[in-house]
Amino acid sequence: MGWNSWNKFQCHVDENLLRQTADAMVQSGMKDAGYQYVIIDDCWQVSREKNGNIVADAEHFPSGIKKPLPITFTAKV
Repeated sequence: MGWNSWNKFQCHVDENLLRQTADAMVQSGMKDAGYQYVIIDDCWQVSREKNGNIVADAEHFPSGIKKPLPITFTAKV
């Protein structure tokens, strides 16, 4: 089960917000209730590489897109 960013934040997402959200999920008991994922719905990407890979917005996600959530969510597990 997961929590999706779109309904609350739409395109106003960044690395810090997702870290805070993951921490709040743990602190509020959502993790214990079965929530395992923070889903970034849209607006985290800026373009595609020539090979088709999506490029994350480096301004809003300075650690890249793979790093923020594993650090936050698993650190509190």
